[in-house]
Amino acid sequence: MTKKKMRTYFLILLTLLIVSVIILLYPKGIQPDGSVHLYPGDHPYILTLSQDGLTLYVGTDDGISIIDKASMLEIDGIPFSSQFWDMKLDPSGQYIYCTYPSGGSGPGCISRIRLSDKSVETLSLSPADVYNFAFNDTGDYVYVGGGTWPIRGEGYDIADWEYNLDSGRIFEIRTSDLTVTRSLNVGIDNKGLSYQNGKLAFMTIEETGREDQRGGEWEAPAMMCYIVDVETFETEYNIPVPEGMYNTSYVVPGNYHVMGGFNCTYPDGVGLGLINVNSGEVEHWYLTDPDMIHIDNEEGGGWMMTVDGENNIVYSTLFCTRSQGQSQYRFGVIDLNTNEYSDWYVAPFRVYSSILFDHTSGKLYLTAPLDDAIVVLEPPGYNHPPVADFSFNPGSGPSPLTVTFANSSYDEDGEIVRIECDWNGDQVVDEWKTGNPSTFDHTFIDPGYYNFILTVVDNDNLTDSWAGSVYAEPPND
Repeated sequence: MTKKKMRTYFLILLTLLIVSVIILLYPKGIQPDGSVHLYPGDHPYILTLSQDGLTLYVGTDDGISIIDKASMLEIDGIPFSSQFWDMKLDPSGQYIYCTYPSGGSGPGCISRIRLSDKSVETLSLSPADVYNFAFNDTGDYVYVGGGTWPIRGEGYDIADWEYNLDSGRIFEIRTSDLTVTRSLNVGIDNKGLSYQNGKLAFMTIEETGREDQRGGEWEAPAMMCYIVDVETFETEYNIPVPEGMYNTSYVVPGNYHVMGGFNCTYPDGVGLGLINVNSGEVEHWYLTDPDMIHIDNEEGGGWMMTVDGENNIVYSTLFCTRSQGQSQYRFGVIDLNTNEYSDWYVAPFRVYSSILFDHTSGKLYLTAPLDDAIVVLEPPGYNHPPVADFSFNPGSGPSPLTVTFANSSYDEDGEIVRIECDWNGDQVVDEWKTGNPSTFDHTFIDPGYYNFILTVVDNDNLTDSWAGSVYAEPPND
């Protein structure tokens, strides 16, 4: 073999090796159904959507950019001289509210900008920083939390966490005149204040003595999820999270739940929890990362979240540290219909600061400020569960009682493959019906009341159940 051929083969092998390494480090990257829009030097940090769904408001270093969603080009702007912590359109659609540090050692601020004329009203708050905020259902009040950390840009050591606990506040602000009406002294982390069903849910840090995974007792910051009753403005519940750090909470469909992202070392890993704001309990735990590398790392959990309320899907950006020590962001998807969590893919950008689900287009919008980018993605396909729908006749009669069932069950994106029949409600399947028959009969032999459950199963093994009852009377003599 000539030296020229050997050199060619070597270059081919080297190229294959480099490509393989890239594939291993970024198994999927930005998908073909996604797009990236660059904003050089502007550091797009946070997003909110206009009420008509046609424009994006993007908080940047230079103010608020108003982006035409169809072209992703700037059509207008609102100058502003600070970086944003949070930004939301108020329920009336007339104002954009934003929180931000005032700079130096001054207090944090909340401002609202009237969209019709770009006029600005500002309220200064103490302590020195404010973070996330949430409106109540009517928009009459906005609740602002902040204060556990120094203002952005100052040096900070995690060992100093205990000196900042007393600086936290939750402010209730009347929107009619932008006046503070009440405040609550409690620390709050820098993400994730949610309003749901007359309750505020937020993350904070407390000193907690506990046994770590290595068997030692130690005092260190631990994450707590607080539930505050808005009527009394007092803490109603606090939910301890073992070895918690740095997280967010987000309202999910329904009247009683928020999703809490916990970057913490649970015994089996880290993840997110579905929190009932009325009972103060984590009703369901979604494991996002079972393979912890270092116990002190901020892992797993919900970095930022958004919700597809129509389909009951939560999308979350997640922070994870891999064995070589690289920081990575990836996406997780929680299906609230089935309570299943699944990873989507590892994200190629360094930091995601905001994530927004656009209900008008069905797309996800994300900001990557360190890379001066807005990423637009098509979410993974949603798999609708089947719908169980039955009627029957008669509902009572002498035993043995034969009942005819009319079946109107359906699956909009697949087919129903069987019906599982539990004829006495004991959670045990007594009979299967193959396919999705339009009618079928069942005979209840012995006298008595029968509470039955019919469960339809689709081709993706998703289910839905329907319950009813009949009374088989003693036989006529």
